[in-house]
Amino acid sequence: MKKREFRQVSGASIYRAWKHWEEGDVFVGKFVRETTDQFKNPSWVFKIEEVEFNDPAAEKIFQPGKLASLNSTGMLNKTMEEQVVPGNIVKIVYRGMDTISKGPFAGKEAHVLEISVAEDEEFSGEEEENSDNIEL
Repeated sequence: MKKREFRQVSGASIYRAWKHWEEGDVFVGKFVRETTDQFKNPSWVFKIEEVEFNDPAAEKIFQPGKLASLNSTGMLNKTMEEQVVPGNIVKIVYRGMDTISKGPFAGKEAHVLEISVAEDEEFSGEEEENSDNIEL
């Protein structure tokens, strides 16, 4: 059975469960805001700049300019809370799963993400005169 394809027509954001990401998938977006999911975990909303997914169907859905929500992972939460402010351009490369070696979650599998923040002045997170105002 063929899956339906949708295009965004309102303020809802696109979501893709981490279990569907493949090693080497790349997501670049402008951080908009933090929200919470139904379990009260952080969820991170981005305006998509570009993507490189191994799955062509995902690339069709994650189009530049649309909003995407990335759900909670320990590595993403820590980085977002400590290193990223609204307006920053963030690049996330999915590196697969690995086993946590220390701490309260030792022995459990976790998603491994390579997270970078653009350092260009243009993408410093400060508002520009002609910036995209995103109302949510």
